[in-house]
Amino acid sequence: MTELTARAGELLRAHNPNYVFGAGCIQQLGGLVANQGRSALVIISGLGSGWATDMHATVRASLDASGV
Repeated sequence: MTELTARAGELLRAHNPNYVFGAGCIQQLGGLVANQGRSALVIISGLGSGWATDMHATVRASLDASGV
């Protein structure tokens, strides 16, 4: 991670401590939203294309693992 990217992360987290970004942030989604409730609506455009199918599976796995 470059110094500039690290500084950007510090500024974002100072504004919102729950802000996440970078590699692995989607896997954290379930843990971040679990305290908001036990159901979620996931909307992903492009479902059926490779990137969207993979993204949907990753989001669902994270939500499922957190009981959402």
